[in-house]
Amino acid sequence: MTDQDTATAEKPQAPAASPEATTAAADQTPKVHPNRAAFDLLAEQYPDLFNLRAPKPLQINIHVSLAEDGKFSKTKIRRALNFYVQQYSYIKSVAAGGARFGLQGEAGEVKPEDAEHAKTRVAEIEERRKAKRDARRKTEQAARPKAKKSRPMNAEGKPNHAKRKADKPSTPQAPKSNAEKPTEPAAPETPAEKEARLNEKLASLANRFAKH
Repeated sequence: MTDQDTATAEKPQAPAASPEATTAAADQTPKVHPNRAAFDLLAEQYPDLFNLRAPKPLQINIHVSLAEDGKFSKTKIRRALNFYVQQYSYIKSVAAGGARFGLQGEAGEVKPEDAEHAKTRVAEIEERRKAKRDARRKTEQAARPKAKKSRPMNAEGKPNHAKRKADKPSTPQAPKSNAEKPTEPAAPETPAEKEARLNEKLASLANRFAKH
């Protein structure tokens, strides 16, 4: 036995999946609605007649022609038509008017009342879609956290209140109206005023001694 054979023999084998695990994986596979599955079959067989990207108004009672063609059961034909005629793109094609189509090509015209009915359905579908978009937008806005106004921080990571005060423009103060005015110096006494003041003092002293 070579080294390569030895390495292959020693390699652990992955355990086989249990039937329960296989069943669980199959249950998780997304299921296609029976009507959509039936439509896909008809679209593969009649691609020019059943096309969601380029829909055409179908011939009245086309289910009879499809059953006579014998390729699908009446149940599959009914399911496929129920899916197709409910699609927004198909309803718009009927609202636009014009020719209807069958297995052999054009088969009549879209009647005016049919076109008007389709236009009403188109408007209803668009209104419902708009209401759903608006509701989803409101829900997203309500769930979105509101942004808080940031404050200037100092070196310690705390709000810098001093900076906030400094950022405010200072209001110039008006000068005080009652500020003290400088006192003017008294005028010097003249010799006559000085002599008169001394005479008054002497007369006041003489009167005091005379009373005693």
